Amino acid sequence: MVFAALNVVKQVVVDNKTTFEVYGLNVSSSPGIIFNFVQSSLWGFIYPTSVNLVVLLYCFLCQNFCRQINRITHEIQECRVENFTLSKQANISAQEARIGDLLHLTQRVFSVTSFLISAAHFCARITVLGSLILDAITFIKDYTLLCQLVLLFLNSSGGLLACLWTAGGLPLAEDELKDAFRRKMRERLHLFGKVDEECFQQ
Repeated sequence: MVFAALNVVKQVVVDNKTTFEVYGLNVSSSPGIIFNFVQSSLWGFIYPTSVNLVVLLYCFLCQNFCRQINRITHEIQECRVENFTLSKQANISAQEARIGDLLHLTQRVFSVTSFLISAAHFCARITVLGSLILDAITFIKDYTLLCQLVLLFLNSSGGLLACLWTAGGLPLAEDELKDAFRRKMRERLHLFGKVDEECFQQ
């Protein structure tokens, strides 16, 4: 919506347009402004709004998985060595397997999508930087276009950072879970010696 508003402001205030061409027809200012606003809004919904919604969903899912993995890790760390029995290990392994299945499904769904989103954000950032470097004088004179480019750059930077940051947190959380499980198994082994229990390796 911000991009659409800036586009209409640019055409009306900066360019002083009184008539607008809509599909080959010259229309007066009010219908032309409405049409341009709706058209710009639709283009803005395609990029960056729809991309941001997908990034938001992906980040939400990744954060949810991280929270669940951290909850299991905390449960392992808080569990006393004496209570870390075979049934407790089996329960933790079942929870981890369920989260792993959901995570695998999410990765299958979002693997190509997250790559395309990252590529789109990266290309948008490079395009904005290239435009500002090559044609800085035009953007200094046209403040609405400069505002659009700055907003696009900030949006692309934020989307790229959010996508990479949240996805990068999952392997760290999984490593912490595995380390906590193995540490607790070692503590149990040192306390009780060899026991006739199956060691669930994460």
